[in-house]
Amino acid sequence: MRIDPEVFGRGWTYLRALGIVACMSALSACATLQASETTRTTPVTSASSSKATPSEQSAAPAADSKTGAGAPPPAAAASATAAPGAPRPFAEVVKDAKVLEGLFPVWQKDDKAWIEIPADMLDKPFFLSINMSRGIGERMLFGGLMGTRDWYGTGGEYVAEFRKAGVNIQLIARNTTFVARAGSPEERAVRKSFSDSLLASASIASAPHPERKSLLVDANALLLADIPRASWLIERNYRNTFNFDPRNSYIETAKSSPERTVFDITAHYSQPRIPVPPPPSTIPGAPPAPFYPPPAVIEDPRSLFLGFLYTFTKLPEQPMTPRPADSRIGHFNTAKVDFSDESKYSPVRFYVQRWRLEKKDPTAALSEPVKPIVFWLSNEIPVKHREPIRLGILEWNKAFEKIGFKDAIVVKQQPDDADFDLGEVQYSSVRWLTTATPAFGAIGPVQVDPRTGEILDADIGWDSNVTRNVRALRTEGVVAYQPMYDEATGNLRIEAIGSTDGHFCNYREHAAREAGFALALLEARGELEPDGPQADKLVADFLKDVTMHEVGHTLGLRHNFRASTVATQQQISDKAYAEANGLTGSVMEYTPVNLALKGERQGAYFTPTLGAYDYWAIEYAYKPIAPDQEKQELARIAARAGERQLAFATDEDVGFSIDPLVNQNDLGSDPLGFYRRRVKLSQELWVRLEQRQLPAGDSYSVLRRRFLTGFAQVGLAMGLTAKYVGGAELTNDVSGSTRLPITPVTPAKQREALTIITEGLFRSDSFKVSPEFMRKLASDRLEREELYLSNPQNMPALVELALSDRVLAVQRDVLNRLMSPVVARRIVEGSAQAKKGTETFRLSELYSTVQVAIWEEARVGVESDPLRRNLQREHLRRVTGAILAPSGAYPADARALMRQDARQLQGWLTAAAAKPGLSPETRAHYAEAAESLTEALKAPMIRGGV
Repeated sequence: MRIDPEVFGRGWTYLRALGIVACMSALSACATLQASETTRTTPVTSASSSKATPSEQSAAPAADSKTGAGAPPPAAAASATAAPGAPRPFAEVVKDAKVLEGLFPVWQKDDKAWIEIPADMLDKPFFLSINMSRGIGERMLFGGLMGTRDWYGTGGEYVAEFRKAGVNIQLIARNTTFVARAGSPEERAVRKSFSDSLLASASIASAPHPERKSLLVDANALLLADIPRASWLIERNYRNTFNFDPRNSYIETAKSSPERTVFDITAHYSQPRIPVPPPPSTIPGAPPAPFYPPPAVIEDPRSLFLGFLYTFTKLPEQPMTPRPADSRIGHFNTAKVDFSDESKYSPVRFYVQRWRLEKKDPTAALSEPVKPIVFWLSNEIPVKHREPIRLGILEWNKAFEKIGFKDAIVVKQQPDDADFDLGEVQYSSVRWLTTATPAFGAIGPVQVDPRTGEILDADIGWDSNVTRNVRALRTEGVVAYQPMYDEATGNLRIEAIGSTDGHFCNYREHAAREAGFALALLEARGELEPDGPQADKLVADFLKDVTMHEVGHTLGLRHNFRASTVATQQQISDKAYAEANGLTGSVMEYTPVNLALKGERQGAYFTPTLGAYDYWAIEYAYKPIAPDQEKQELARIAARAGERQLAFATDEDVGFSIDPLVNQNDLGSDPLGFYRRRVKLSQELWVRLEQRQLPAGDSYSVLRRRFLTGFAQVGLAMGLTAKYVGGAELTNDVSGSTRLPITPVTPAKQREALTIITEGLFRSDSFKVSPEFMRKLASDRLEREELYLSNPQNMPALVELALSDRVLAVQRDVLNRLMSPVVARRIVEGSAQAKKGTETFRLSELYSTVQVAIWEEARVGVESDPLRRNLQREHLRRVTGAILAPSGAYPADARALMRQDARQLQGWLTAAAAKPGLSPETRAHYAEAAESLTEALKAPMIRGGV
C-alpha cells in the first residue's frame, strides 16, 4: 500500500519513542545490577502450574524428554568438587534443592532460587511478559493491571533471550522493529545498526551440567531489579523519587510448565525522606511554589510494595502470517521498518494486531476455531455485574459468525478457590480493580508478538468506582469544567481529550460525567431511585456497553469517534432500531447516555449491540483469505470506506480539532442539534433541583454535585459547538473515491453554531439560578477535608460554589477558540478557496457577531452585570492583545478587522460611560475599557508577514 508522508512521519516518531523507552530500561537495569547480585534473598514459595508434571516437587526428577532438563544421574550428582577458581559444579550448587520442571526448570532451596537455562535455549527468543500483580490503589499502580511499555505504564512485553556474556547471563530484549530479508546484506547492516537492550544480568552460578550442558543463574540476582521501571512511573506520577530496594524485595512464588515459567516478585520501593512543603512566598501576590506530596494511600509515605508477574513463554513455533493494515480502518498496528525493498516510498510497514483464528474445518461455511479466544472473568468481579460483562464479551461473536467462525470467543468464570493468577500470559481476563482515586472507567490493553502483530494476551481492567452512584466523592472532582482549547493556539488541549496515541482508553471523566448526569436527571424526574431496580438496570446496560468497547480494543480495534454521526434522532429514539443496529456505527465510540427531552420517546440509554463498522473492521482483520487472494480481497473490503454506516475517525483526528463531526461524547447525525438538547436537559435538571426538597439528614453536597453534572454538560456542548466555526470535514480515503480529503463546513452550519454560542453562552440570562439555591450548593465538611489535603489552595471554591468563575471558565475557553489565529486562518483560507460567486462565511462576520453579542449593553448604553463584565474583559483582552502583537500568528486580515472593530467598540464605550443611571461599577468598567482601547490603538504598529 502507499504510505502517506504524514503517516510515515508519525511512524518514525513512534519508533523513536520506543527506542527511548528501551534505553531507559537498559539504564535502569545496569544501575541496579551490582546491588542485585549481592542481594539478601528471602524465602521462595513454589506453586505448581496446572500443566506441570507430577514430579515437580521431587528433588531428583527424571530428565525431560524434550529439553533434557531434570536432576542429574547418580554419576553426575557425585561430581568432584571444583578446582580453586573454577565454577562450582552444577550438582553441588543445587544439592538438596527441589526442582520445578518446565520451559526453564526452577531449582529451589531455602531462600534461594536458580533458573536452569537449557543449552538449546541460549540465544533462542522467547516471550517475556511483565504484569503488575499487586499495587497501591491509585495513579495507575493497580494490582491486576497489564504491563505496558508506553509512557503511562510499567512492565510490558518483549521478545527476549538469555545470552551468555563471559561469566554472566544477560536477559536481553531483542530489537524486532528493524528488519530485512533473512541472509541478505541488508540484514547484516540492520544487525549492526540497531541495538538490543539489556533488561537484567547476573553471574553464572555453576559450571555447565556435565550431560545437558545447561547453565544455572541466580534468579534472585537476575530478577530482583527494577526491570518494570516502576521507579520511573512513581516519580512521574508523584514527583517523589522512590528507588528500587533489592534488599527488601523477594520472589513470592515460582512455577514452571513445559510451556512457560512464572515468577511472582514482590518489589520494594522507598525514598529516604518525605518531601517538605516549600515556605510561603514573601513576594505579595506571587503564586505558591509547587509541592508534590507523596502517596496518600500507604501507611508510611517512604515505603511501598508492588507485585510483578514475570512470565517466560514459548513463542509460537510458526509465526502467524501478518496482515497489512489499511489507514481507512482503525486497527492497532505493529510497525516494522523493513530495509529489504528500496523501491517503496517508505520502509515502514504496518500490520494489523489480531488474534490467530483458524477454522477447524476450512471448507465449512461456519466452523469453530482451532483455538478460540478465551476470556476469564475474575473471581473479584461482584456477582451481580458478571452477567452484563459476559454478555458484552460474547456480543462480538456476532461479527465473527459473519465471517465463518462459530463461538470464536468463549467466556469462563475463575473459581473462587482458583490457584492460578489471571496475570499470567495464558489467561486473557476481565479484572475488577479497586482504586482509592479513580483513574479510568475500563481499559483493554493487550500484549503482542512484535514479530507479526499476533495478540497473545489481553486483560481488561474495570475500575470498581464506575458503578457507584453520583453521591460518590469522585464526582466532586470529575464535574469541574476542564478547558478544551489552548489559549495561544486555539487547538484542542490533550488534557481535555486524553491520550491521542489510541493505546489508552481514557474513560475516567467520560464515564463518570455521563453516568452521573443521567442518574441525576432521571432521579430528579422521579423516574428512578439510585438504589432501585431501574438504576441497577441502567448500570447493567452501561457495563455491557463499556465491556463491548474494551473487548473491541483487545481484538485490535482502535477508537472510532465519527461513528456517533450515522444515526438520526428518530432512529436514536427507537429502541428496536438500537437493538438491531446500535445507537452508533461502532461501540468503539465514547457514546454519551442517550437521554430524551421530557415528553419525547426514550430510546435505549446505552448502545446494546455492535454497529456496522464493527462488523467491517473484524472482517478486514480476521476473515480467512487464501494467500494468493489476500491483496485483492483486502482492497475490496477497504473500498467500502465511503459507505455512511462505516464512517471512521480516531484519536489523532480528535486531536487535530478541525473536524466538528469527530468528537467524544456526541450522538446523532446532527451534532449541533444534540448540543442544543444537552443544554435544555441541563437547564431542566437545574430547575428540578431548585424545586426539590432534600430529605431530612441529607447533605447539601448532593445538590452541588448534581448541579455541576449539568454545568459540565453545558460547557462540553458549547466547546464542541465552537469547532464548527472555521471547521472542515476530513476524509481519510484514497484516490478514485468520490470524496475529497477536505470539505469546509457550510456557511449555514457555521452561523448556526455561532448562534448557539451567542444565545446559550454569551447572553446574560444563560445561567440564571436563584441566590437562595446557590447558597445551598456547599460541599460536605468531611469530603472537603479530603479534598483540601490534595489541593489546599482551592479551599474557598470547595466551600462556596462561585458560579461566575465557573461560567467565565467556559466563556474564556470558547473565546480561546473563536478568537484564535488558527480559526482566523481557516476562515480566510476558506474564503480564498471558494468558487467565485458562492456564499462564504467571512471573518468579519465572526468578529462582528461576537462583539455585538458580548458588548450589547455598551452598544445601547445600559447596565452590565458582573457576569457580563467578566466576559467583556476577556474579549477586550484578546482584541487589544492582537492589536499590540508585533506580528504573531494572526493573518493580516484578522489584525485589520480587529483594529476596525476596536474603533467601533471604543465609540460605544465612550458614549455608554456618559449615559446617566449606570452603577459606579458599570461606568468605571466602560471607561476603563475605552481607555485600554485608546492606548492600544495609539501604539506604533510593528508588522511582519501577512
